Amino acid sequence: MPQPPELDPDSSDFLITPAMIARVEARLQADFEEAGLQADTVPDSLPDSFGWLDAEGTPWTELLPYYLCITTLLNAKLARHGVLVCGWSV
Repeated sequence: MPQPPELDPDSSDFLITPAMIARVEARLQADFEEAGLQADTVPDSLPDSFGWLDAEGTPWTELLPYYLCITTLLNAKLARHGVLVCGWSV
Protein backbone atom coordinates (compact mmCIF):
# COMPACT_ATOMS: atom_id res chain seq x y z
CA MET A 1 0.00 0.00 0.00
CA PRO A 2 1.33 3.49 -0.69
CA GLN A 3 2.33 5.63 2.26
CA PRO A 4 -0.57 7.69 3.63
CA PRO A 5 -0.42 11.46 3.14
CA GLU A 6 1.55 13.08 5.97
CA LEU A 7 0.15 16.05 7.81
CA ASP A 8 3.45 17.35 9.10
CA PRO A 9 6.96 16.05 8.45
CA ASP A 10 7.69 16.23 12.19
CA SER A 11 4.86 13.88 13.15
CA SER A 12 3.59 10.45 12.18
CA ASP A 13 -0.05 11.61 11.98
CA PHE A 14 -1.67 10.98 8.61
CA LEU A 15 -4.88 11.51 6.68
CA ILE A 16 -7.35 8.70 6.23
CA THR A 17 -8.69 8.98 2.70
CA PRO A 18 -11.59 7.28 0.93
CA ALA A 19 -9.10 5.63 -1.46
CA MET A 20 -7.18 4.19 1.50
CA ILE A 21 -10.32 2.74 3.05
CA ALA A 22 -11.40 1.33 -0.33
CA ARG A 23 -8.07 -0.53 -0.69
CA VAL A 24 -8.29 -1.92 2.84
CA GLU A 25 -11.93 -2.89 2.38
CA ALA A 26 -11.19 -4.71 -0.90
CA ARG A 27 -8.42 -6.72 0.73
CA LEU A 28 -10.58 -7.57 3.75
CA GLN A 29 -13.49 -8.53 1.48
CA ALA A 30 -11.26 -10.90 -0.49
CA ASP A 31 -10.09 -12.56 2.74
CA PHE A 32 -13.70 -12.65 3.96
CA GLU A 33 -14.88 -14.45 0.82
CA GLU A 34 -11.88 -16.79 0.81
CA ALA A 35 -12.73 -17.80 4.38
CA GLY A 36 -16.31 -18.58 3.29
CA LEU A 37 -17.83 -16.12 5.75
CA GLN A 38 -21.38 -14.87 5.27
CA ALA A 39 -22.34 -11.19 4.96
CA ASP A 40 -24.71 -11.50 7.92
CA THR A 41 -21.72 -12.05 10.24
CA VAL A 42 -20.64 -8.40 9.83
CA PRO A 43 -22.09 -6.45 12.77
CA ASP A 44 -23.74 -3.03 12.33
CA SER A 45 -21.69 -1.69 15.21
CA LEU A 46 -18.79 -2.90 17.31
CA PRO A 47 -19.69 -4.69 20.53
CA ASP A 48 -18.04 -3.53 23.75
CA SER A 49 -16.17 -6.84 23.84
CA PHE A 50 -14.28 -5.90 20.65
CA GLY A 51 -11.89 -3.72 22.65
CA TRP A 52 -10.86 -6.73 24.71
CA LEU A 53 -9.94 -8.96 21.76
CA ASP A 54 -6.27 -9.77 21.38
CA ALA A 55 -5.51 -9.19 17.68
CA GLU A 56 -2.51 -11.50 17.83
CA GLY A 57 -4.30 -14.28 19.71
CA THR A 58 -7.64 -14.13 17.90
CA PRO A 59 -8.05 -16.02 14.63
CA TRP A 60 -8.09 -13.77 11.56
CA THR A 61 -11.44 -15.19 10.45
CA GLU A 62 -12.97 -14.10 13.77
CA LEU A 63 -11.62 -10.56 13.35
CA LEU A 64 -12.66 -10.10 9.70
CA PRO A 65 -16.34 -9.27 10.36
CA TYR A 66 -15.30 -6.63 12.89
CA TYR A 67 -12.73 -5.11 10.53
CA LEU A 68 -15.31 -4.88 7.75
CA CYS A 69 -17.63 -3.18 10.23
CA ILE A 70 -14.86 -0.68 11.00
CA THR A 71 -14.39 0.18 7.31
CA THR A 72 -18.14 0.83 7.05
CA LEU A 73 -18.00 3.09 10.11
CA LEU A 74 -14.96 4.93 8.71
CA ASN A 75 -16.69 5.44 5.36
CA ALA A 76 -19.68 6.97 7.15
CA LYS A 77 -17.37 9.30 9.09
CA LEU A 78 -15.55 10.29 5.88
CA ALA A 79 -18.88 11.03 4.18
CA ARG A 80 -19.92 13.22 7.07
CA HIS A 81 -16.64 15.00 7.83
CA GLY A 82 -14.77 14.81 4.53
CA VAL A 83 -11.44 13.90 6.08
CA LEU A 84 -10.15 11.98 9.06
CA VAL A 85 -6.80 12.22 10.80
CA CYS A 86 -5.03 9.30 12.40
CA GLY A 87 -3.25 10.79 15.39
CA TRP A 88 -0.32 8.44 15.66
CA SER A 89 2.40 10.78 16.94
CA VAL A 90 4.37 9.78 19.97
